Amino acid sequence: MSDDEEQTAALLVLCGGALLLSSLLNKKRKFRRWARTALYKKRSGSQLLEDLKFQHISGQNKNFTRMSPTDFENLLNKIGPAISKRETHFQQPISIQDR
Repeated sequence: MSDDEEQTAALLVLCGGALLLSSLLNKKRKFRRWARTALYKKRSGSQLLEDLKFQHISGQNKNFTRMSPTDFENLLNKIGPAISKRETHFQQPISIQDR
């Protein structure tokens, strides 16, 4: 090949690489939800642990609380009186299970 053909081929390779790099950089990423949509669909904290109790077989409860449901209940029974709040005339306290 002559020098002109080599320069033309090199220029084509560089332009192709620049187009490929430009398209990769401008490509929009698809947004993904990492959360379990079935668990967080209701957005209610009081129902979350109840839902997790029913999904004990799948292991989601242990993944969420980092302990088995029986260990969680035992721990809740031990520290429940320490974290409970008094009921007032103005508002109801958050239950120990929700807290």
